[in-house]
Amino acid sequence: MNLREKPSTSAKVITQIPDGEIIKMIVKPSYYEDLDGKGQHPWIKVRYNEYEGYVYSKFTFSLRALLYPKTEMNKLPKLNYYEISKIDSSYYQLKKVEAKKKYSNIEDSKYEQINCSENAVFIYATIDTLREGKLDFLGGSINKYLIIKPGTSKVFKSMNGNEYKLVGSGYSNDNGYACDYELYYGVKEKSQTSYSLWNISEGIQVGTESGYEILWFGDIDQDSVPDLILQGCSTYACTDVLLLSSQAEKGKPFKVISRNTFDGEY
Repeated sequence: MNLREKPSTSAKVITQIPDGEIIKMIVKPSYYEDLDGKGQHPWIKVRYNEYEGYVYSKFTFSLRALLYPKTEMNKLPKLNYYEISKIDSSYYQLKKVEAKKKYSNIEDSKYEQINCSENAVFIYATIDTLREGKLDFLGGSINKYLIIKPGTSKVFKSMNGNEYKLVGSGYSNDNGYACDYELYYGVKEKSQTSYSLWNISEGIQVGTESGYEILWFGDIDQDSVPDLILQGCSTYACTDVLLLSSQAEKGKPFKVISRNTFDGEY
C-alpha cells in the first residue's frame, strides 16, 4: 500500500507499507474518492513508523472489527481472531481461532480464511489479547429475535448488579416505517432508582426502516460492561454495527468500532 504526500493517486509516494503492518490514523477521513468504480472511500492521514502521509482507506483494516465465520481475504491483518460461538441458548463462548491459507479455483490464487467452528456466529478481530471462555450474554437476535421499534423498550437482566435498557423513540406510520426514530441506551446501577440515558443513534449513523435489530447485547471485550451489535436495514441494504464499551470516550457508553454493509433486498 502506498503512503502519499497528499490524498491523491497523482501525489508523490513517501514509502510503501507492507501488508499487515499497523498504522495510526491522525486525521479523521474527509476527502472521498472512487478509485475502482466500486464505491466511494476516504483518504485518511496516518502515521507509519517515522512517516506521515495519506492512504486510501479501502486498503486499511481497523485494529478492532466485527467479522463473520469463513471470512476470507487475500491477506488477513496481523491481529488476534476470536470466534463467538453458541453452545446453547444462554451460553456463548470466546475462542481464539487462526487464519489458514487456501487456494481459489480461479488461477490457483491464494487467500486466507478464518478457521472457525460450525457453532461460530461472529468473529471479533482485535489487537488485544483476550481470555477464552464463557461470555456474559444478556440477549439478542442470535438467540431470540429482538428489534427495538419506535415506542418500545427492552430491559435486560442485571450484570454486576446493574440493569440495562434499550428504548426506541418516535413512532411508526401506517406502512410500518419508523419516523423520528432514535435509539436510547440506559443504565441503572444497583445504587440508583432510575436509569441514566444516552442517545446512541448519532454515533451509529445507520438508517433503519422499522427500528434497530439487536443482534448481540453482552460483554465481548471483557471489561465487565455490555457491548452491542445491532443491524439497521433499508429496502436494499442492511448494516451491522459493532459498539464497544471499552473504547468509549469519557461520558459516553460506547464507541462505534466497525460497520459492515450488505447490499441486496432484505
